[in-house]
Amino acid sequence: MEQTTHTCPVCGTTGPCSRSSGETDEFRYHNCHVCGSTWKEQKVLSTAKSEMKS
Repeated sequence: MEQTTHTCPVCGTTGPCSRSSGETDEFRYHNCHVCGSTWKEQKVLSTAKSEMKS
C-alpha cells in the first residue's frame, strides 16, 4: 500500500494517511492526530495515474 501524507487545513500539521472505514472510490477521509479535525477530499490520483500510462 502506498504511503501518502495529508496536511490538516485547521492546524497545518502534516501526517500519514490511512485507509478509513468510510473511504469510498470517490472520497478519501482524513483525521488529524494533533487537533482532531476530520475532513474529506475527492480522489484524483487514480485518474492522473491512468492518464500518465497513456
